[in-house]
Amino acid sequence: MPILSIQNCLTDFFQRTRGVLRLMAKVIHSLWERQDKSLLIMPASVPMDDGQVQTELTRYLEDNWVPVIEKDVDGYNSLPLACDRQEVRESLVG
Repeated sequence: MPILSIQNCLTDFFQRTRGVLRLMAKVIHSLWERQDKSLLIMPASVPMDDGQVQTELTRYLEDNWVPVIEKDVDGYNSLPLACDRQEVRESLVG
């Protein structure tokens, strides 16, 4: 039995590692396509508006998380983007 549990643990670790690598491949590809010249990939640089990145991030989450991301994190009608647009307008006016 101990060998079986070790194999299961290694399989879980491998699957998690594979998932992270798959996510990073999508992130890097999206940033490459956008010609991002940043030297580091920071959390704020993850292109959450890219459909493939978002799908990879939400792959194992329940479906009700997708609207949360689109409204509260990043999306065309998201609250942070609306705040950024408002700040730009205020800086142009005042």
